Amino acid sequence: MKTVWIAGIALMASASAYASEEENEAAESEIAAAKDDVAEDERQEATEVQTVTKQCRYERVTGSRTKAYRICLTKEQWNRRATREQEEFERLRSNSTNIGGGAAVMGPG
Repeated sequence: MKTVWIAGIALMASASAYASEEENEAAESEIAAAKDDVAEDERQEATEVQTVTKQCRYERVTGSRTKAYRICLTKEQWNRRATREQEEFERLRSNSTNIGGGAAVMGPG
């Protein structure tokens, strides 16, 4: 897409070689603008690639002292996972306090 855009502008510039001085300046400014657009697109693509980088962490297996799994996720995926785990923790905590109909009462010992 970028090469087609630049090739089209280059064609216009070569055709304008026979045109007036003002038309040549306009074509040159269009070429410069197209080059700037291409450079901006490349910068945006490089930024998008950087945002997709993954972070790797080791998580231990419950019940094992030595076994661990390496998990690699994007920052967004780690954030979603942390939110989901926090919601699950809150749900379990609120359910555990409701078991038995309320607060625990301890009798004389």
